[in-house]
Amino acid sequence: MYILKNFFLVVLTLLISFTTIAQINFEKGYIITENNQRLEVYIKNQDWKYNPTAITYRQDLESQNIDISIHELKEFGIKDISKYVNFHVDIDTSPVSLKNLGADKRPHFEKRTLLLKVLVEGNATLYKYENGNDRKYFFETNEKEIEQLVYKEYRVENYIKSNNNYKQQLFNHLKCEEISRSKIKRVEYNEQDLTEIFRTYNSCKDPNYEQQFKKAKKGKFQLNIRPGINLTSLKSFIQNSPGYVMEFDTKVSWRIGIESEFILPFNNNKWSLLGEVSYQEYKNEYDNTGASNDPFAPSSKQEIDYSYLDIAVGARYYLFLNDENKIFVNLAYVPNITINKKHGPLEISKAANFAAGIGYKYSDKYAAEIRYGFNRNILNRYIYHYSEYNTLSFILSYTLF
Repeated sequence: MYILKNFFLVVLTLLISFTTIAQINFEKGYIITENNQRLEVYIKNQDWKYNPTAITYRQDLESQNIDISIHELKEFGIKDISKYVNFHVDIDTSPVSLKNLGADKRPHFEKRTLLLKVLVEGNATLYKYENGNDRKYFFETNEKEIEQLVYKEYRVENYIKSNNNYKQQLFNHLKCEEISRSKIKRVEYNEQDLTEIFRTYNSCKDPNYEQQFKKAKKGKFQLNIRPGINLTSLKSFIQNSPGYVMEFDTKVSWRIGIESEFILPFNNNKWSLLGEVSYQEYKNEYDNTGASNDPFAPSSKQEIDYSYLDIAVGARYYLFLNDENKIFVNLAYVPNITINKKHGPLEISKAANFAAGIGYKYSDKYAAEIRYGFNRNILNRYIYHYSEYNTLSFILSYTLF
């Protein structure tokens, strides 16, 4: 078990190091420099969740990486995927977290240089800025220069209210037969609603209008069935008795789990959140008759009958090899619920640990994973007793949907 554990940790370390330096796809695009020079290049598509302050590009796929900052860029785009434009704009810098909200309903504008993401482009163009929980939308039309659509939450005593001035801005500047005041009143300050109203306006002004970019990605939910086997080791001892150590033989047992996975809609679907419930069991026997001179050590066979539900909650990172094949690593926090609890005369307690895994997935359907569960003290209810329980799991996975 010791050799397998160290083999797993070495492979995991190498894989994490590899994924850290792994190349994200360079895709055909363009940049416009501060000197108005347009260059056809290959841009490192990081599927930015937050507005970038710099990008990396290559003049061709074989050339060296070149980094360019927001101060050297006027615009860049990746064909049919995304476009960012540099603006020096007034942006509301009021706090957005509920605990920091003030009583002033008026926005507090500051001048900032930002690369704004183009969501809709046409007679009226919609832009997005996002940083953490802070999301702001900007717009411009053929007749109006860019400005922020104003939405601000503020506190009045114990109530949260909102300044919805963006609705008046939309009513003033998106004049169209298909956009009524009642329709604007229903527009929420989010990407989906604002995108729809801007597309409606552009289609109204130009019957031949076509959206330029792909629809915004949405997260994807998957459900995976995960059978497998465990190699389990257990060492138990009394902390004030160095002569009393029971080291059980490594035992093979089975496990079955069901995992829900949510693929996050950014960074090219490389990250996901996971939650798995799995049934596992471990039965073994240790004959310590005469193995210790400690008067407190039992002198009979010790049997363990341990079954439990592990509840793993964590994150997974994918490294794409090609369209069909990918490697992944994951880390999870794993509390559990005990079912059978026998450890000789002692009772096993519920206990949590961490688990790390590496694996391979094919065609978004079939996967195999090696997962190591770090030490878990299953005798934590006792003051002087201590145990080291760990598992090396070999898991197969099938995606149901």
